[in-house]
Amino acid sequence: MSKRIALLIGVSNYENENNLPPCDADIDLMADIIESSGKYDATLILKDSPKSIDAMAKIRSFITDFQNPVSDIDEIFFYYTGHGAKHSDDFLFLFSDFNNSKINATSLSNDDLDGMLKSLNPKLTVKVVDACQAGIEYIKSEQASERNLENILEKSKKRV
Repeated sequence: MSKRIALLIGVSNYENENNLPPCDADIDLMADIIESSGKYDATLILKDSPKSIDAMAKIRSFITDFQNPVSDIDEIFFYYTGHGAKHSDDFLFLFSDFNNSKINATSLSNDDLDGMLKSLNPKLTVKVVDACQAGIEYIKSEQASERNLENILEKSKKRV
């Protein structure tokens, strides 16, 4: 039996960044929409500004639950509200304890997220990101040409 799963992350309070109070309302609203839709078989909601170690453990556990045994995944819905940052050629989802000197330990890179989601071999993945720097490569980049957009989307599609 195929499944639909959702992963929602909301971070409004930060130790080393400006707080984003509206993100509390954003994650609550999105959680209500997802839950009331009745569309998803399983939902992981990380709110109340999770710290990186807790958030990553819960995300990995959630993904692993659908790998063992392998589930037939029709759809994954991912939502993030909070601070985002561009690092090298990747986008970072920042957790509440984000620290510039510990980037890999206190954030989740889009490449790592894609790898986890692709490990489930979903038929469809929808990602909604409400954060600074989200989509900058797609829309606002000086190199935002049709060819560059194709390259970015191809990178995202590749198997990890």
